Amino acid sequence: MKVFLDDVRTMKGTDWVIARNFEGFKGAIGDYQTEITLISFDHDLGKDTQNGLQCANWLVNSMEGANPTIRLPALEAITIHSSNPPGSEGIMAMFTFAKKYGIIPDTIRIIRLNTVDLSDVEA
Repeated sequence: MKVFLDDVRTMKGTDWVIARNFEGFKGAIGDYQTEITLISFDHDLGKDTQNGLQCANWLVNSMEGANPTIRLPALEAITIHSSNPPGSEGIMAMFTFAKKYGIIPDTIRIIRLNTVDLSDVEA
């Protein structure tokens, strides 16, 4: 299972759960946390709403401590596909920090993309 956080784009395939906003993201993570292998982040999620960095912050905070509320045992990679460079950098920094301090395992790859591979995006 893969989670795609984006307010506009949609990924092809049946193995993607699309989250359009913060609440949808929290729901997808909570519902599928034992099955998620990849999470892909956009930064800008529309006007007057929380952004991808705030979603990343919630996720990291939910995974830290002695009794985390979110566990992602199957997670292999986190990608950032936002076309907003400062937003992408912020999300990347959040996960780099989390990795450095052991909140997320060293085995999880963090990949910043220039954008989504358009061959995977439904028009």
